[in-house]
Amino acid sequence: MPGFPARGGVETVLHERCLDDGDLSALGRLVGLDRVRFAADALEVALPSGLMSCRSLAVPLTGDQRAFVNVTPDWVQVPYDDFHLLRAAVTAAPESIPVSPMAGRDANCVGPCSWIEPDDFGPIRCVEVVSYETGGDVTRGDDGSVILHEIVRYDRALRLRFAGGQVLTLSTRHGSILGAIEIRSGEEIGHVEPDARIEIRHTLH
Repeated sequence: MPGFPARGGVETVLHERCLDDGDLSALGRLVGLDRVRFAADALEVALPSGLMSCRSLAVPLTGDQRAFVNVTPDWVQVPYDDFHLLRAAVTAAPESIPVSPMAGRDANCVGPCSWIEPDDFGPIRCVEVVSYETGGDVTRGDDGSVILHEIVRYDRALRLRFAGGQVLTLSTRHGSILGAIEIRSGEEIGHVEPDARIEIRHTLH
């Protein structure tokens, strides 16, 4: 747990969590897919905003009916905060999404589940890994004095940029223990704290 020099007698502590090489390699498999389809475990739609959310996504890889890129939230707890990373992995079957026993692991027969099929978007041109940083003072319960300034920095969102110019953003909600993956059209990542910093950590082509 890296620390920073005390300022005004109060130490600043940073908790940082990043996607690893395995996550980035899996996400890189999405770039260039001719047909992009997302299977979701249980898709929820908020009306009238149209915001979609789920707890697990799986993208079948073109030409390989036994391989999926899975995107799932990973809950991380630090002493005074919690958050969810969006982890990615290539697996032979979707995680937490039913597969028809009649079809084995045929990617065209995943179900019952919800499918998102952006047919007119074209291939994925690139994937942006979006880092999120926010912090706050930790106070003592008896007198309210500040004892620590805690910062968290983690990979909160994935922006999928398509050849047709459209963008789909997958993100988590900071501070929520539910672990929902929020799916938006456009670049927004959802609620942002006033002091937060957002930057693109990686761009996968």
